[in-house]
Amino acid sequence: MNSLYLYPSVACLESSFSKALVQKLCTKELTINELLEFNDDALIKKIGDNLIEELVKRKPIFTVQRDVSADILHLNNVKFESALLGFNKKEYSKLINYPEQDGIIISTYYMGLSDDLEETFRVIVNVLDNKHKLMPFVRVITNMKDYLLQRQEITSKLAEELIYYSFGVNKVSSNYSKVRSSLLGFNNGLNKKEITEIISRTLDIVDECMNKGNLVLGIPYKLESLTKRLRKNNKGMRIIREKTFNYTWERMVLGLLDTYPGRNETRLIWGPLFNKFKKYVYENNLFESGDLVETLIFIKELISKGRGISWVLPSVTLINEQQDKKLNAEVDVISVYIFEDQVEIKLFECSKSDSKHKAAGDYQKILNIQNHLNSLGHKDLLVTPKIYGNANINQDFVSIKDVCLN
Repeated sequence: MNSLYLYPSVACLESSFSKALVQKLCTKELTINELLEFNDDALIKKIGDNLIEELVKRKPIFTVQRDVSADILHLNNVKFESALLGFNKKEYSKLINYPEQDGIIISTYYMGLSDDLEETFRVIVNVLDNKHKLMPFVRVITNMKDYLLQRQEITSKLAEELIYYSFGVNKVSSNYSKVRSSLLGFNNGLNKKEITEIISRTLDIVDECMNKGNLVLGIPYKLESLTKRLRKNNKGMRIIREKTFNYTWERMVLGLLDTYPGRNETRLIWGPLFNKFKKYVYENNLFESGDLVETLIFIKELISKGRGISWVLPSVTLINEQQDKKLNAEVDVISVYIFEDQVEIKLFECSKSDSKHKAAGDYQKILNIQNHLNSLGHKDLLVTPKIYGNANINQDFVSIKDVCLN
């Protein structure tokens, strides 16, 4: 499908017009017969020039669009739009007025079968006016995640667009290279028995989660396929051939990085590796090893039991070139939490040395970003700075040793 309707501005107008028609039907200002019989000009006249003029003035100030997979047997456009907005069946009536209340509008178009023979929808999320509210946009983008392939490189791009809009910046990028290389290289400091135990226990937990029915949303394909390939023998053991150690370790690590934050299965399957990793950092006194510490904090946040956690990104670069709000900074870890009526963005910086001067500089950098976010006027946004380091200069600092021991 390649249609004029897929342009964001046109999709915005088409969805607005459809909702206006439904509103007229509900108030009986328009009948079903008129809807079926009238041509476009007659419908426009029936709706009224003033309302049409108002709808035409709606212009997107920001757009996110994705092709997502969904089961057409269970979802139609109305159900899908409701799912993205977090509405249940009793709240379908909200579909008419949410654009005026929340300043966003969603358009969904059935696109047919993808190359992988998946039923596909094109989702276009247009921000019309933020109305000083961040929550509606963040909730929709977060719900969209459940319909994407569960792969880090796909979901992180969606998270970057969320950060781009939320932070009001010109450029956002996240980088998993530090985390990935730290974890891929971690097995070099382990012996054969330790590696086997971590892989086997991780895959055992994956097996348990899959048997409990958590496969659809919780377990990434890389871990699912690895678990099926390394079946247990008659003695209940997984045999990992020495020449495949590196491949198996890499596949496990990349699968773990595909997991979604805050979910119970994520905490469970990260357990064997994370427990060994933080013990390794502590016992070898690696508190000033920047990449390892940042990886430690990233995993800690990813598996957090904190209610509402939805996104975690490592090594996020923020650039804003607007003259009155210039910004050029990298944050070690950013996480986004969604609550009933509030969005919380947590900014994590790892101050690796014992220098209080360096710690104060790191803390000021985070405060500058916090001030930038607060200046944007989002009334439903809470910004929380947190510094991990050994130079404890105020209440926002957390000892890296404490992280390793808990």
